[in-house]
Amino acid sequence: MDRRTTVWAAVLLVSTCAAARGETLAIRTYDGFGVSASRMTRAQGVATALLAAADVDALWIDCTAPASCLSPVGLREVVVRFVASPSGESRDVLGEALVDRTAHAGVFATIFADHVDAVAARVDIDQAVLLGRTLAHEIGHLLGRSYQRAGLMRSRWSDDELRRQRDSDWLWSTERDPATGTVVTCRAAGAKCVRG
Repeated sequence: MDRRTTVWAAVLLVSTCAAARGETLAIRTYDGFGVSASRMTRAQGVATALLAAADVDALWIDCTAPASCLSPVGLREVVVRFVASPSGESRDVLGEALVDRTAHAGVFATIFADHVDAVAARVDIDQAVLLGRTLAHEIGHLLGRSYQRAGLMRSRWSDDELRRQRDSDWLWSTERDPATGTVVTCRAAGAKCVRG
């Protein structure tokens, strides 16, 4: 195991219980892409609202300046970096999260800002809104959320879903009760479900 792998393994062990319901989650951001300040602020607002629906209070920390985040990543903290995608990565992949398969949680996510921009332009939607939804989705993985058939945590976001801007497409989980066919909405793991 090389030094970098050892460091990330240690970070995962310390931080896999990132935020329990109702606690503050510190989100360290590293912008290696050059997202404008106004777009970053708007995207963080979108992500904050989505995370609040899951009882997670977001505290954003800009770590782009070299001296701004020198302390080790602690409990209730995650790291999100914004970069251009590596060559060969599918243009539809907007981000990824490094998740410990045993703990079902993690601390490090990457947002491919160039892909977010390209998809937003292709479907003619607000880049900041798509960036914020991508942030919330990847942070959801870090908090232990797996893919769902519908809602924010679905594995693929179709162009039609992105264009139609339907609120139910961006809830934490939207499933149908197999017995009644009614929509069951669960905003967070362990939360009460709303039928409607």
